[in-house]
Amino acid sequence: MAFEQARRGGKRVDVPGERWLRSFGLFGLAAGGVIGSGWFLTPAGAYASAGSAGRVLLSWAVGGLAMLLIATVMVELGTAAPRTGGLIFLPYQSSGPFVTLVVATSLWIYYVVNLASEATAATVALAPDLSAWLGVGVLQCTDGRSLNWSGMGVAIAIMVAVSVAVALVPARRFINAMAWITVVKIAGIVFVGVALLVIFQRHGFDVSRHVAGTPARCDDAHPGRLGWLSTFLSGAGEPNEHGWFATLVGGSVVYAYLGFQGPLDYAGDIRTDGIGEKARIRRTVIGAVLLSVLIYLLLQVAYNWYVGAMTRDTGARPLDFLDIAGLTTAGYLRDVLEVTLRIVTVVAPLGAGLVYAYVLPSEIAELSKLPRPLTYRRLGTAVVRRRNGDNIYWLVLVVNVVVGAVLLLLAQGYWSGLSWTSGVLGLFLYAFPAVALMSLAHVLDRDEPNGTRPARRTAWWRFRRELLPRVSFAVASLMLFEAGFDILWRAVTLLGGGVVLVGAPMLRGRWRAARPLVNADGCAAWAAGGLAGYIGGLLLLAWWHRQGTDGVSLAVTVVVWSAICGQSMTRHSRAYNEVVPPLLS
Repeated sequence: MAFEQARRGGKRVDVPGERWLRSFGLFGLAAGGVIGSGWFLTPAGAYASAGSAGRVLLSWAVGGLAMLLIATVMVELGTAAPRTGGLIFLPYQSSGPFVTLVVATSLWIYYVVNLASEATAATVALAPDLSAWLGVGVLQCTDGRSLNWSGMGVAIAIMVAVSVAVALVPARRFINAMAWITVVKIAGIVFVGVALLVIFQRHGFDVSRHVAGTPARCDDAHPGRLGWLSTFLSGAGEPNEHGWFATLVGGSVVYAYLGFQGPLDYAGDIRTDGIGEKARIRRTVIGAVLLSVLIYLLLQVAYNWYVGAMTRDTGARPLDFLDIAGLTTAGYLRDVLEVTLRIVTVVAPLGAGLVYAYVLPSEIAELSKLPRPLTYRRLGTAVVRRRNGDNIYWLVLVVNVVVGAVLLLLAQGYWSGLSWTSGVLGLFLYAFPAVALMSLAHVLDRDEPNGTRPARRTAWWRFRRELLPRVSFAVASLMLFEAGFDILWRAVTLLGGGVVLVGAPMLRGRWRAARPLVNADGCAAWAAGGLAGYIGGLLLLAWWHRQGTDGVSLAVTVVVWSAICGQSMTRHSRAYNEVVPPLLS
């Protein structure tokens, strides 16, 4: 894919053998990205945030429906113009370089945050074994989800190992391996959920077996000793808002659902034979979301049953599913459950980390390859080409590990802080396809093969191209608002700093070119201004909510504000398209 070539009128030509991704590989990208660490680190925090078993299940169900709506819009856009790198390519076509820079930076930081959070989760899962092997604790004594200095070193080593695997393993073998890893972890997770429900129903557990306490080996030497900077991502503490809706972001429910976009990242490499690329994208992305909804509801029900019994009899709450498995009275079954959990709690986050590390480099490298690059050109030229044609963007991989290590430091090795940030950045990333779909609606569907006459605007067309994107954008805005000011401003600050650092080569020249505000760069600047106003408005409304302003009236205001800003961005994006027509074929 070459953005500038497409913008100048060049067409993508499929090389024989180039389109190689099948449904099984796409399943590994979609479900493998979704099912990571959220399934075993989220239920306890989500329950505490929601406040009751019914509310937390409502949060999972509503979050799943919201993700299904957003995924449908993303699939609608991605299948209308299938392109590898579509999450960046299509905003570039619809709204120009400035909006694309924000979207691309959000995508980059979101992927790197997820790589860091999955490495953190894998380290947490390995903590007992690592303590025995290394002779030192890797967790903080005050929190079983936070890493100390030793744990952060292990997490960084995991990120390095994952990046090395991306560099060394050929693409087709890598995709197949990820798909099989996804099958294994889903089978293991379903087994755990069903087994725990069966054990509960047959009274094969004893809550008196629960032993509360700190990890066997731990210490409090952690990055917080470095001062205020190290509290940046973790300084929000526990979210101020509670309830089923606030749990979507504050309870890491949204974080658990993110990651299904992998097939859209590689849409240009999907085989067109058989059911075709569009059907493969639709089935794997929507299927991954539906599968994750069922899995998360199953696991949360299992957690709810046990937490109810434990709270009633002992007043304690289980920390995770390993904690629950220890209550099993049948020794052989307890051993099977614990072994399965120890395997899957490591394999699941590692598999998700592999997906994020694999997808990101080629996306970012493309930004630097344009005649007027959106980021540093060196990122796209520092490449090693294999004999089979695979490109290894080694500098991007190195930068990802370095940035991931810095984010671990900013979060004090705190998994929840990383998951909250990932949830906000992921929602920003997932919200914009709605604007791109509305902006490009007039050119995505054509009646004639030569694309000279737009599609008839039937009621079904308006539903898919106008109503659905607007609802999706409003839903994403509501979830961002409910994240709370403390989480939101940190994620926005991180995004803003990233835009400046990533886009420095482009911003210096293009802001001068945009001054007339009537040329291509000027129209693109207006669209970016609408996006900046949208984010600023969300921050202001979240701050008012923090001051005690009525949440319902503010939620209505969020919906109205998202509609105004979405329409503004769409209008200016279409003005940009009149100056620089989008060429999607």
